[in-house]
Amino acid sequence: MAMDPVGGCFNSGVQTADALITTGAGYLYGLVVITDGTNALTVAVYDNTSASGVLIVPTLQYPVTPRNNVHWFFPGIQFNLGIYVDITLGAGACAYSVYFQKI
Repeated sequence: MAMDPVGGCFNSGVQTADALITTGAGYLYGLVVITDGTNALTVAVYDNTSASGVLIVPTLQYPVTPRNNVHWFFPGIQFNLGIYVDITLGAGACAYSVYFQKI
């Protein structure tokens, strides 16, 4: 996890599978998703330390194209327990990064 110089947000770094991004409270500010250009992808973001509980972002569906998808959330989506990203990908690969701030 690295501090992003823009806006003092943390960046999860590049992730390629389901991941616990952070624990504790804060604000979700952005999600960057890159598909492999061949396979569709579904992403769910939870306010939890696992793939259950409250969805803080409605489940996102990404078709094969465009490959690069960026979502910014302003003024930010508050989370209390943490951020867990759950990826459903039938085949192929994907990459994503999460931008957030801890409180």
